[in-house]
Amino acid sequence: MGILRAGVASLVAIAGGCYSPELRDCTVTCSAAADCADGQVCGADHYCAAPGIAGQCSTLPADAGLTIRDGGTDARTIVDARVDAPDATVWAAIDISIDGQGRVIVQNIASCEKAPPQNGSCTFYVPAGLAVTVHAQPYFGWHFDKWTMGACDHVVGMTCTFQANGTSPVGAKFRKDD
Repeated sequence: MGILRAGVASLVAIAGGCYSPELRDCTVTCSAAADCADGQVCGADHYCAAPGIAGQCSTLPADAGLTIRDGGTDARTIVDARVDAPDATVWAAIDISIDGQGRVIVQNIASCEKAPPQNGSCTFYVPAGLAVTVHAQPYFGWHFDKWTMGACDHVVGMTCTFQANGTSPVGAKFRKDD
């Protein structure tokens, strides 16, 4: 899977201070510097990062961005923290896989693109139990065919809403226009 990507607005509001994605390099997509946290810029690859690594997120190792700057805590330990702190936020993974040419927009979170650097393989983390809406959007010359796996495989149409729990795989298939 690709590097963890998440939208600032929804996760920061939900996380309640336990987890701050706006401080992590290469985790938040952007189109302008205003989309990024203080001390970060919007790189040419459209990810927020410190000025020294901006534009290089797609070339960093798969675990890049997992160290939070506020003390070096590994984001994976936050999920495990629920054992010691039962009231800690429990996260669910949304694994998106794209076949063909298009994008899947995870409403109020981010989007997964078939184009680089994501290459149609993305993982987003949301609070467990959150209702998530995904929307398939084909690239020019392509059309949406169907949802192919997991949470949406029974849905007809380009929009699907499901409850995120554990790992929720979502597959979208696009076909070239005739």
